[in-house]
Amino acid sequence: MLTEPRLALMLAPHLLRSTNRVAIAGGVAVALAFSWIPLAAGIGLELADAATMLRFALFGMVIGLAFVLDDPATSTIATLPTPRYVLVVLRLAPVTVLAAAVWVVAWLGCRLALDPQVRPLLPLGGLLLEGLALLAVAFWLAGTRWGNDAARGGVLAAPAVVLLLIAAALLPESAAVFPPPGTDRWDDSRLVWGVMLAVGLAGLTWMSHEPTPRSRPAATSVSSDKERVKN
Repeated sequence: MLTEPRLALMLAPHLLRSTNRVAIAGGVAVALAFSWIPLAAGIGLELADAATMLRFALFGMVIGLAFVLDDPATSTIATLPTPRYVLVVLRLAPVTVLAAAVWVVAWLGCRLALDPQVRPLLPLGGLLLEGLALLAVAFWLAGTRWGNDAARGGVLAAPAVVLLLIAAALLPESAAVFPPPGTDRWDDSRLVWGVMLAVGLAGLTWMSHEPTPRSRPAATSVSSDKERVKN
């Protein structure tokens, strides 16, 4: 009998092949473009502008990675050979490593576009917290089963993240969650993002343990056989 680690190793190549690489590549490309174009064009950035560009880079990457849990084969498989949380981990682990690498490259690009005296003021952890919170929420929404279709959660998660970002951007200044670094609102907004990260991780954990139903095609096939027998 195969153990879960051996099943995970057997499933990993299939999961990597079935991952929506186009959406992920698009998100990475947007992130790198927003973070490096100012430097490549010789445009000097202020601290607030660099934080804004880095946020746009994060937004693009999060929207692209929202499709990582999509698997067109979900609706054609009657049973899964391993628990759902293993499949979620196998899909998210390599993407998380990729996101971390892209984040570092994007942060460096925005940092280099600043004046040397201002570069140390561009926060790393504070802006990273925003990206982690958005990723956790995006993965939670993408992995949650909406109705009977479990294969395309990213199609719903990506617009949901966009609407969330628009709503957050429209908040009054006293409740802003995207303040420039070093302002009075900066520390309080980090608390908001910390809560959002905790909620996203809790939702992601709940989603990962959600039982996976049998596929509709298998049930349809059985019903068709019964109809033929009756006739």
